[in-house]
Amino acid sequence: MEQTDLLVAIRALWLLYLRSRWDELKRLGLNRKQAEPVLQEFDLNKFGSSHRLTGKRQVYGLLTAYPPIVEAAVRLVGVYMVLNSDDMKEQYGHLSH
Repeated sequence: MEQTDLLVAIRALWLLYLRSRWDELKRLGLNRKQAEPVLQEFDLNKFGSSHRLTGKRQVYGLLTAYPPIVEAAVRLVGVYMVLNSDDMKEQYGHLSH
């Protein structure tokens, strides 16, 4: 797993949070009661963006604010890797047509 994969996954988790997709975030291991107050308090504007994590600085700021997001990001990358594995494509590829 590359660092870039984790950065992209953390950005995806942030977007899920912005869209209040707590069912998906829960499946990835984020507890709403614990995560939501921290994520609400996370002031994205101080990193020079409006709602989007655009650079490493913003992502690392979020990691500092809420370290458990790394575990959820690792899970998300793992799910993506499994879903895009050759075995899965071979077995279920016909469903995507």
